Amino acid sequence: MIDKRLTENEVEMFKSLIGSIFENYQHDVFQFSTCVFHNVEFVVNGENYVLKNEIQRIPFFENDEDFAIFSFLKCDKEMMKSSLVGMKQTTTPIREAIKDILLVNDIINVKKNNAEFYELSYTKAVIFVFADRKICFAKTIWFDEHINIIVASDPLAKLDNPLNGFEANDDSFLVKGLRKVVSLVNI
Repeated sequence: MIDKRLTENEVEMFKSLIGSIFENYQHDVFQFSTCVFHNVEFVVNGENYVLKNEIQRIPFFENDEDFAIFSFLKCDKEMMKSSLVGMKQTTTPIREAIKDILLVNDIINVKKNNAEFYELSYTKAVIFVFADRKICFAKTIWFDEHINIIVASDPLAKLDNPLNGFEANDDSFLVKGLRKVVSLVNI
């Protein structure tokens, strides 16, 4: 199994933010959609964090492919900038207590000629739950470093199907997708 979900340390770092005041998030200025490239920075209780979506090479069907993987780390103020030279950033104030954080993990199971071939698990989205809204930071598609920012009462409904982009071009492959949502307040 290929496990590209957030690490145990990253999950613990997210969990430690529950009950804290989410002051704001910062990202590149939107161009044509609510997607931003590569990273979103958070300020929670005066501490700086960054959610990155970076390319790694992983096995994909019978080849290696570029796959965008989430990582989460504490950072200093100097790291809170665009990964694109000259790109302007915008800050969105929140100033609300984090009630819960949901991790959306997709699991892709691939069989070849009806035999287990591989399984891939990865974090698709991170959803911050506040008293009256949710803010979701989601991968757009597996090979893209963009992060889609969704503000909605039910952002899960706005996420694409776990199988999007995993269609097999060969009839010998059978691909199944499963989505699991983990509430960090409950673990």
